[in-house]
Amino acid sequence: MEQPVLAVDFGTSASSAALLTDTGTVLLKEGATSSWTWPSAVCLRDDTLLIGTPAENRKKVRPELYRAEFKRDIGQDAPIPLGERSYAPGDLVARVLAAFRDEAARLLGAGVERAVLTVPATYGPADSRRQVMLDAARAAGFGAVDLLAEPAAAAYAPVAGRPVEPGQTVLVYDFGGGTFDAALVRLREGGSHEVLGHDALDDCGGSDVDALLAAEIRERGGEAMAALLRPSADTETARAVARRNALALGDLARTLKHQLSTDGYVDGVFGSTDILVRLDRERFVEIVAPLLARTVDCCRNLLSAAELTVEQVDAVLLVGGTTRMPAVADLVGKELGRPLRRVEDPDVAVAQGAARWASYAGERHLLPVEPPRGQRPLSWRITGDAAELVQWLKAPGEPYEAGQALALVRSSDGSLWELRADRRPGRLVARHAAAGRTVVTGDWLVTVSAPQAPAVGEAAIRLAGGGLLRTVRHAGDSEVVPPALSADGAWLATGASDGTACVLEVATGRTPTTVRHPGAVLAVAVAGGGDDGGVLLASGAQGPEGMLNRRSGHAEVVSPHTDWVRAVAVSGDGRWFATGSDDGSAHVWDVPGRRRVATLRHPSWVLSLALSGDGRLLATGDRAGTCRVWSVEHGLETWSMPYGDAVNAVSLSADGDVLAVGVQSGRVHAWDLRSGESLLALDHAAGVNSVALSADGGLLAVAAAQRTAQVLAVGTRHVLCELEHPDAVTGVSLSGDGRRLATSCQDGTVRVWALTREDATDATDATDGTN
Repeated sequence: MEQPVLAVDFGTSASSAALLTDTGTVLLKEGATSSWTWPSAVCLRDDTLLIGTPAENRKKVRPELYRAEFKRDIGQDAPIPLGERSYAPGDLVARVLAAFRDEAARLLGAGVERAVLTVPATYGPADSRRQVMLDAARAAGFGAVDLLAEPAAAAYAPVAGRPVEPGQTVLVYDFGGGTFDAALVRLREGGSHEVLGHDALDDCGGSDVDALLAAEIRERGGEAMAALLRPSADTETARAVARRNALALGDLARTLKHQLSTDGYVDGVFGSTDILVRLDRERFVEIVAPLLARTVDCCRNLLSAAELTVEQVDAVLLVGGTTRMPAVADLVGKELGRPLRRVEDPDVAVAQGAARWASYAGERHLLPVEPPRGQRPLSWRITGDAAELVQWLKAPGEPYEAGQALALVRSSDGSLWELRADRRPGRLVARHAAAGRTVVTGDWLVTVSAPQAPAVGEAAIRLAGGGLLRTVRHAGDSEVVPPALSADGAWLATGASDGTACVLEVATGRTPTTVRHPGAVLAVAVAGGGDDGGVLLASGAQGPEGMLNRRSGHAEVVSPHTDWVRAVAVSGDGRWFATGSDDGSAHVWDVPGRRRVATLRHPSWVLSLALSGDGRLLATGDRAGTCRVWSVEHGLETWSMPYGDAVNAVSLSADGDVLAVGVQSGRVHAWDLRSGESLLALDHAAGVNSVALSADGGLLAVAAAQRTAQVLAVGTRHVLCELEHPDAVTGVSLSGDGRRLATSCQDGTVRVWALTREDATDATDATDGTN
């Protein structure tokens, strides 16, 4: 585990704590007594607030400076007087928690920052007492605090005898010093027990049993006892004597209660007097019977609220020191009629259970939320990093234009700023912040509909063999790398072993940009459009690769690696680009910001890359045989699949929901990343060199080490087109609408094909060369 955790059961009469570390769980002993339970008591001595047994020992000296059972005062506004000083109940709780933290630090040799604090089941989500306990824990020095209902914690405690089996439903009967808590818990493997419901009595605990016994003793003591409990005169000395006698009466009641747990009758002497008290168990049961009956009624009410019968309960688990009284087990067994199970130690069971619950902290985690398919989040860089959200200008369901204002915020200087949409039009799906709230840079404030990718289903009239539009050759006998088509299919990027990379307009053959590398070009990507074609990304075998503007032909952003860069990818709008290298790293860059936003480490060469349209997701394939999908923003791996052989190719749909993988073993795989389901799995006789998806993920192009490139419908697995080549096909690239395909061949050519009948009318079969 990352850090030690202190589990504290702060009780009405007594408290306990368990320290959880990598080596196990240790109960904390009180220094004064070596007991695992510490009295929940304080007593002021000069400027020092004594805690636990030292406070109990001093109460007879200065009873007016002593206080116990202040857990019942939590949530009340009235302060607790200790002589001339007053303390809020939460302040006294903090002192007790600090004592536990100090002892844990002494054992550990270092501070403890994290705690699990158990609370009664009545402390519901809206109960102000929860906040009092959290504030007390922070005041005691804890940085991170869990709150856990006491009966839920008890369900994790070690049980005497054979363990309770997963799948069973247990009624936790937690009869503590100040409260009674009941919970229905369905046990599961690991740390995910399900609490079906809980109920509690705030005024029913061991201290209430003590009060009933004290009343019985007072009555039996007659006038002599009464005289000892009231001041003999209107003086501070007389009042102090009466307080001491009242405390002594409480101590006697507790002593007799504990003795009656094992003996049929007991004798006791009140303080230093000769007043003799004799009590038998039969009378004791008669005294406490109404109190115990309330606990059974509480359990029945809980069963009714949970719509369970008592027969559906597999066992009743007795927890809490008050369950040591034989009368408790007798009554509960008789009234509920279910098997009774006991924890190993009722006094520390809640602390032990809370520590075990804390050991499963790794199972309680949240992963980043992704919007549904076809939607995307919007966030903004706020002036001053924080502002007040003043007004929404668009309602859910309303469309908006590119660059249109969606909301107004007020910065710290009082000026209003518009939160505008980006360059894409869309529809506002949901708002995630209310007007008047403070928002900060990076907050996910709205979800909007992403632009719909063109439909590319099987309904289009397809050419089984394609229509050749253009053929491109590089100088000499240069080998060409897998080509890249722009999303609209208008521009083609090529690269070759002669060190040249170029962008070519498919319709005219015009080449706005040609870039020369000192060594062979290993990969190319293209994005954007217009007269200049947008941007070109090319990597070389020598030196780093760069993001290149086609018009000027110079590197705008360079992504350094320490070894060859075999893979590049760029988002459709040219804002994001990624590079993968033999050095085992993949970099992702924000082009307008000229900053690297992620470096993702791999155990071997990165052979293939693909970005989602908005740059949120990056898919990678490595030589060791694993395909991974990463959240670029968080730098976290969100999905992976081992293939056992080099992953030569990956491709993502525009929304990042569909992933295609090509493996050296010949396997082609398509996945729905939302559901984790396999959409398509095919095996080729030769290794797969390249795969490409259409924007909507409906079409898949495949280049295996054979003379045919295939285009398939992902949903039906039908082969829609097969394109013959004179030699092995080394690469494929689909336009976003799936109407054009670019291929590279081992004969040194790149070809662009029309895949539908209407696009084939543009076919010219022109051949171009680059120098």
